[in-house]
Amino acid sequence: MIPLRSSGTVMGDQDPENSDSGPSKTPRPAVKRTSKACEACRSRRRRCDGLQPCQTCVRSGEAMSCHFRIKARPGSVFKTMSPPIAAALPSAPSLDAPDPPHPSPLFFELVQERLEGWARDNGKAVDLSVDTDAPWSKFMDQPLPALPGDPQSRASALETFQATYKAYFVTTLTFSRASSLLDRFETSPESLTPDQIATVLSCLCLGRERELALRREDDEVGPAGMDTEEETDDIAFFRLAMAALDHWGGASPTALTALDLLHMFLINRGGPNELRALLGRLAWQCKELGVHRTASCRSYPRADKVEQLFYGALYKDAWFATLYLGRPYFTHGEFEHTWTTLPSKDELRRGLDAFPFLVDLTLIENGLLSSLRERPASFETVVSFERRLSAWWDVFRTEQKREKKHVMLNFAEIRFHW
Repeated sequence: MIPLRSSGTVMGDQDPENSDSGPSKTPRPAVKRTSKACEACRSRRRRCDGLQPCQTCVRSGEAMSCHFRIKARPGSVFKTMSPPIAAALPSAPSLDAPDPPHPSPLFFELVQERLEGWARDNGKAVDLSVDTDAPWSKFMDQPLPALPGDPQSRASALETFQATYKAYFVTTLTFSRASSLLDRFETSPESLTPDQIATVLSCLCLGRERELALRREDDEVGPAGMDTEEETDDIAFFRLAMAALDHWGGASPTALTALDLLHMFLINRGGPNELRALLGRLAWQCKELGVHRTASCRSYPRADKVEQLFYGALYKDAWFATLYLGRPYFTHGEFEHTWTTLPSKDELRRGLDAFPFLVDLTLIENGLLSSLRERPASFETVVSFERRLSAWWDVFRTEQKREKKHVMLNFAEIRFHW
């Protein structure tokens, strides 16, 4: 498993590019809910000093596999984990944050109203309300996995991450910093703090996810071929990254970077519930660090990129609220930045180009949900649904290539991945 170091001290060179400093670097003490002995010492009835990695494992050459049970039981579940001050976040099963002081129509409601109007004008009588009673992804309920791959395959995943996602994260995470962290992860993992470990694992998660996606396209692998252990390496990296952050329980610009990376993964592989939980962690990090306030945000070193990370979290939070009929974690008046969850009139006007795609996509989704309520899922139902989605995606990507990339097409693409 992944060695987690409780100390916030960063070892190694402290150049600006690899800096993980900040005025709120010292984490809030994590809740004491882990076992007193690591799993290796527990199973072999050895004396354990409680450090991570413990000295017994270090002496026996097992430092990389030294880990502790989270919450003193195996099979830690992502959806039950929460930041140290979970009371600041909406509690399950409610997914709604508090209403803003002066409520305004949600972007989602405007979209739905305009979609139904477009459908009526084109002779289609449809109900475009979205079913928000979504299940948690099954991979969140599995026992915490082991570290996937070997150093060579992990280096390959990092290169794939760089080639695929450079444009997305170039302002918050340079490839040289990611490479440096991976090198230390492989050669001296004890020198890394938990938030740095989570950042490395997040990069590997995205890189491996892309490698697996390309393999599925080449091999034309269907849903039945995606459950092998190797085919879920990306999920393993994701869960290990989340476990590193939850076990640590602190806040830092580096942890914010890791969550920003993991958000991209959940867009492709997760669902509404997983994404909502991760956005809650993003919001908690921002508020703990104080980056939602102008003065405290500017007090961080420029190398920490906290302003860009906060704006990214704010954007993601607002977009999620439009997609899932929920209130955002960042409410009006809570932060000292100009922001609105509503698009401009020009954006909505240009969005007419995407209305047919959104209507068709929603009808496909609602048709599947109706079928599943009437009878259990069958192989024929799944194949038929995937064929319709594939046909929709082909037409949609053709439209995107016409350079009509605007707010409504972004909306449709996220809905498609869900």
